[in-house]
Amino acid sequence: MKSLMSYFSILALVTMISVGAYPANAGLLRFSPVPFLLNGVPTGGMPSWFQGQDGVAVQPCVDAARCALVGAPGFNPALAISFPANFPGEAFYFNATANFVMPGASDVLVVMALEYVFADALGNLVPAATPGAVATPFQRLRVRHTFIGGAGSTAAIGISANGTYTVTHPWGITKIPVSSFKCANSGGNTRCTFTRDVPLGGVVNFTAALGNTGFVAPDSGISTFLKDPTAPASFLGTGAAALSYTGAFPAGNPNSVAITDPLGNTSGPISLLTTLTGQTVGIDLTLPVGGTNSGVVMPTGAVKRTFNINNRTGVAFTPIITANANAPNTTPVVASPDFTIVPSATLPCPTGAATLAIGANCNFDVNFTPIGADGPRTATISITDGPGAVPPAWAVVTGIADGTAPALALTGIAKFTNKASQAISGTATDANGIGAVTVTIDGAAPAAATVTGGTWSFTTGVLVAQDDATGLPVHNIVVNANDTALPAPGNAATSATSTIVVDATPPAVTLTVQGQGTTTKNATPVITFTAADRNLAVTTVKVDGTIITPTPASGAAMATLADGPHVVAVEATDAAGNVKLLAAPTITIDTIVSPFTLTPVTAVTRVKTQTIGGTVEAGSTVNVAIGTGAAAPATVTGTAWTFPANLVEGVNNITVTGADTLGNTGTLPAISIKVVLPDGKITGAASVVIADALKALQFAVGLTQPTAEEALHADVAPLVNGVPAPNDKVDIGDVVVILKKVVDPASW
Repeated sequence: MKSLMSYFSILALVTMISVGAYPANAGLLRFSPVPFLLNGVPTGGMPSWFQGQDGVAVQPCVDAARCALVGAPGFNPALAISFPANFPGEAFYFNATANFVMPGASDVLVVMALEYVFADALGNLVPAATPGAVATPFQRLRVRHTFIGGAGSTAAIGISANGTYTVTHPWGITKIPVSSFKCANSGGNTRCTFTRDVPLGGVVNFTAALGNTGFVAPDSGISTFLKDPTAPASFLGTGAAALSYTGAFPAGNPNSVAITDPLGNTSGPISLLTTLTGQTVGIDLTLPVGGTNSGVVMPTGAVKRTFNINNRTGVAFTPIITANANAPNTTPVVASPDFTIVPSATLPCPTGAATLAIGANCNFDVNFTPIGADGPRTATISITDGPGAVPPAWAVVTGIADGTAPALALTGIAKFTNKASQAISGTATDANGIGAVTVTIDGAAPAAATVTGGTWSFTTGVLVAQDDATGLPVHNIVVNANDTALPAPGNAATSATSTIVVDATPPAVTLTVQGQGTTTKNATPVITFTAADRNLAVTTVKVDGTIITPTPASGAAMATLADGPHVVAVEATDAAGNVKLLAAPTITIDTIVSPFTLTPVTAVTRVKTQTIGGTVEAGSTVNVAIGTGAAAPATVTGTAWTFPANLVEGVNNITVTGADTLGNTGTLPAISIKVVLPDGKITGAASVVIADALKALQFAVGLTQPTAEEALHADVAPLVNGVPAPNDKVDIGDVVVILKKVVDPASW
């Protein structure tokens, strides 16, 4: 038999057992300072329970149906369990087994267990019934890996003696050197087995069964107990295959097992266990609906939460319930006077000497009454039995003190509107959330606004429009907000207020434009207008739809308008957005004299008296001035004008002016008519000379072509009664008459 240690050492260590606590990642939390009792008989110093980091405690699992006990000498599973006569020499507090196949292997077995054996005074494993036998609990991690081939040789299958196994389990990672495995031939295959029992090296120490670190870093022992969600009450599993399991610790660790062997093969996460056994013991602490968070509470408020205790410890005990204690697996916390324990009105827990019977349950209340400044509060509620025979239970309760009112603003509102219903909005913020925003209109019942994030919105019902004569009603808007702090309705914000006027009547407008409805040569007509409204906002003047800036004052002349038709309008807008546009009859501006023409005249003529004329707008007047003479009126008949022009020899400059019916005046481009007499002075000399005769001869025989003026000078023949009588042509007759004039200047 295996020797553990001397009997005397065992007894010495048993007398030193006390409740132990270790860091959260160092294994189980604590164990019972008293031995497990079976039918009132102590079972060889075996602790009554071990407790995990999450508060779940397990006792020796002696239920043959659910714990799959392994028989040891002196144990008959067909008979009732009793100590020491018929008690297993080796069994479990907790056992989780995963058996699966992975690449490169025919079989993999992983065992994670908290179990116990009995040892005699010499440290040998003995049946529990052996006189003086003492129970020795320990944690076990066992890996049994069967490689295909190799006939027991790791070298034959390529495993280096320096290789490492990595086991990832719910409590961390354990790395195992190949040198720690025992490998043997198993039907031609290589089966390697590793078993790590804590305590190691024959040291019997109950505290060691809590787990350790440092085997091969990183490393972790059991920290919590896995549980099959389908297991019956008070049991971790059923002893049969578990569909799934929970209990990984710390948070974030997987509820699975994975193996990476020295060849690099990996099993992947295995989330199904072959067997899961264990029997729980202790205080079942049922939390209030909603958990342990008391919420946000005002300093003047109080929130009471009811907790329930169910005694599954196997012994009757008096619960000691304290607030502001330290959680068993945490560093000390600052005591919070905000949380107090008070008796529950229904099924109160016993106090003083009274005890909570086995299987009985009771209630206690935790009051959260914030004290001091705003902020989070935390306290640990601890339930113990005093001596420590019962696994303690605890819960961390939280709450938030909030005495600060929300920040509320009304930012989106039209104080004047022409719509009977209006959407208003604003902001509402609070560190702990907004409970409600309400809107009150004209003192009516508050209505709830819609709150989204830090904003709120609300649509009013139909609001009565304002009467222009009285200016009523003016609707009063009051917005209130409360945060989520208890008691309801919470801290109240300072009200936000405003008013709304519903104005559906547009302004009254009058307009007169000088010359409206007519054509006028006044390009700066005077505009006269009025605009009246109780809530008048702005009045503008528009010409042909375009706003004139700056707006002319009523009774003032407008800026110069361009010639042509124009629509002048006044637009008045009130604060509610109602618009009144009033347009005057079209005014047409005409600052240009109506068109008049001059029928073309002969620029060079021998005729001194002739009629000139042209066209003109009916009703217009025309004046004609010749040379420096005074202008004289022409005759206007309908749209034609005529004027008898008496011309003098030489150049006659003629000026024609007109005036239309509007009084616009204009002058036609200046014209001139040159009167040339038949005098033979073709060359322009002061008297007729031989050169004139020669010039006339050239014209007569066709050597050169005379200009119009030359032709008039040269056309002197025939002479009638000694006076030239032009015949509109230059011929030899004209040459003869001119020569005669050269010879005898007085001849004609």
